[in-house]
Parts: sequence; C-alpha cells; structure tokens
Amino acid sequence: MDRPVEPGSYDVAEFDKSDPDAELRSRLAQLTAATGDEDPRRGDILDKAEDMEVKGRVLFMLLRADISKLINAGDMAGALDIVEKAAAQGMVTPTDALFGKWLVYSIAGDAEAELETITEMERSGMSGPPAETKAKLLYRLGRRDELAAWCKAWRDSDGSRTDIYLNRARLMHLMGDTAGALRHADAISVLDDHLIAVRELAGDILADTGDLRGAVERYNEALDIDFNDTGIHIKKARALMKMGRPDSAALACRRGLDIRPQDKGLVKMLAEAGE
Repeated sequence: MDRPVEPGSYDVAEFDKSDPDAELRSRLAQLTAATGDEDPRRGDILDKAEDMEVKGRVLFMLLRADISKLINAGDMAGALDIVEKAAAQGMVTPTDALFGKWLVYSIAGDAEAELETITEMERSGMSGPPAETKAKLLYRLGRRDELAAWCKAWRDSDGSRTDIYLNRARLMHLMGDTAGALRHADAISVLDDHLIAVRELAGDILADTGDLRGAVERYNEALDIDFNDTGIHIKKARALMKMGRPDSAALACRRGLDIRPQDKGLVKMLAEAGE
C-alpha cells in the first residue's frame, strides 16, 4: 500500500528531471547514421566503437546504459568488466580507463571509490571530472583536511570564485563554525540562486543545529533543482528519521532508489527506517 506524501514535500511529477542519457542517445544516433544499423545496440558495441574510432570518454558514454543496467542489477563486477575489456582490447588508454572506472562508481553512488579514482586521475596527470565534484565528495565524506587543501589549491588557481566561496563555507561547517558557514551560504545564494550545493549546505547546518524541519525544507529545495542527486535524498531521509518519521524517511529513500536502485547509502538508510 502506498504511503501518503508528507505535507509540504516535493512531488516527482511537479518538476522536470534532468536526463543523464540525453548525450548517450545523441551518440547512438550518430553511430546509427554512420553504420547504417537501425539498432546500434545489437551485437558487440565495443567492436562498432572500434570500427568508428570512437575512443576514450565518448566510448564510455556510449556504454553508459550497459553500465547502469549492470549496476542497477547489483552486478558491480560486470560493470567494471566493461571498462577492463575496453582497456584490454586497446580501445582506450589507461588514463581513459580511469574515467570509465570513475563513471562506474559515480553511477553506483560509491563515494569512497569515486573519490579514490579521481585521486588516481590527478596522479596520472589527466583531467578528471569538474573540480567541484571532488570538493563535493570531500565534504560529504567529512574529509576536512583534504577539503582545506582543495580550497588552498583552488584559491591559487583561476577557478570559479563561487566554487571557492562555497567550499570555504563547507569547510567552516566541518570545522564547527555554524554561524559563519550559514552566513557564507546565504551570501553565495545571492551569487547563484540555483546552486544546489548551497541549499544542501544550508540543510546540513540547520540539521546540525536541531532545526530538522528547516533542514528538510532546504533539502526539498535542492531536489527541486536536481531530483537525481541521491545524496540529498539520503540527507533528507536522515533528517526525517531524527524527527521520528520513519515512514516519510522510507518514502524519501524509495524515491532515491527509483533513480539509483543499488545506492549503498539509500539501501542502508531504508533498512534503518524499518524496511
């Protein structure tokens, strides 16, 4: 039996979801046109990609649907095997294989492994995901010292001013300066009113100060911007659990699992909610 949606919460149908497979479909359409194959999913797409000289990151975007399907079925080894197979066949460089690994862990929601792979990318000298991706992972994992190092390096670069302000605020929060972090978060929201990370940070601060209802509201605002961010679903569910609302927490988890069925954090939180 479906549980009711809690008052004031988000409704999936009320806003657009981002489409992570839009680029995939575009690439497959190009592949179809070039090969004359009406269904480029047939056969071994790795061979087709090799014939087309589609390399590296483009190849893994082509294979994103296959990777996602395996991960959602709980077959992480199979997803990683796609990357290893491409590397073994010489279709991608070792550094591009790291990008493939990162994509696997990112889709799976394995923050620890995702961060480790980004670090491997940096050591190899290759460009990885946007710098903010690493900062977000460091913050969510509570890596205070590493986030401090990130802030120092970013300050000395020509990176986005908004990014450095945001991560200074995150660092202040991790260091216990709640008032300062919230003040900075409010200032950043003036620079970019649609920055999901600011609403996440505000929700985290409010949750830590005991304003759980306010935290849920901020997390809902973040989900209105990007419903596919399962990390926000986890935080919302955790706040609802602290409010003594396990049914609502379970609902938040199930909505996140609709997006990422094997997300470790969501599965764990759903179990804590009694399901």
